Amino acid sequence: MTFRALCLAPVLAMLAAAPALANTKLVLAQPGPRSVVALPLRVLVLSFSAPVDVAFSDVTITDSQGDPIAAARPQAVAGQPFELAVPVNITHGGRYTVTWQVSAYAQHTTGHYSFTVTQ
Repeated sequence: MTFRALCLAPVLAMLAAAPALANTKLVLAQPGPRSVVALPLRVLVLSFSAPVDVAFSDVTITDSQGDPIAAARPQAVAGQPFELAVPVNITHGGRYTVTWQVSAYAQHTTGHYSFTVTQ
């Protein structure tokens, strides 16, 4: 192996791993950011730009006063490694904020958005 090949090997390995080093992004949500939905709301679905590790992911939903609402732990969606489903039971109108933390490619990424529920 030449000196040039020895020097390029680590660079090529890093380039091949580049997608794994990128932050995971929220690409779609139901209900989505700034959306208005009707009661009742039973499930929240979040879709990300990379497969997420459900065991190391968390989703919190708070009402307009900042109080957390009861929600189950995020669950994997069968056959959809990029998605999380969060069972909820939202029965009151108002503005809600979703805060998420997911683990993908051994990195944690966080974010948040809000939506409104009408009666």
